[in-house]
Amino acid sequence: PARGAPRSSRPCRRAARHGVSVRVLGPELHETLAPQGLATLVTAALAHCIAVSPDGSEVLISVEEGRSGLHIHLDDAGPGGTVVAGNGPWGAEWEATLAARGGGLSLVAAHAIAQQLGVGFEAREASSGSGGRIRISVPRGTP
Repeated sequence: PARGAPRSSRPCRRAARHGVSVRVLGPELHETLAPQGLATLVTAALAHCIAVSPDGSEVLISVEEGRSGLHIHLDDAGPGGTVVAGNGPWGAEWEATLAARGGGLSLVAAHAIAQQLGVGFEAREASSGSGGRIRISVPRGTP
């Protein structure tokens, strides 16, 4: 089960169907994601992480509140070497990234939602070379 995941049970059902567990470190997301748009953004990013992670793996969500704002990291267990660092979903290698990782539509949606909300969004290969990391940065004072 997804402890502290966004209120919608849809990500929990999706994770169960894919055999993926979701673990949350940090404050409960229910309390943190008060604005509906932010909850929708995290749900889309989580959908991507679940889609690319193999059966039996885990998606880790870590939530940090600091002076500058809120930082949410979603770490998946998808294939490494496929997230184009720094280019985001509109980079030149994006089609190859979608083909290699799958789950691309939810990542594109998450990126577009982040742009609409005016929050930071970055998708990168994990530093270990296996899996990917999505970082969402919400500056203090963001409505």
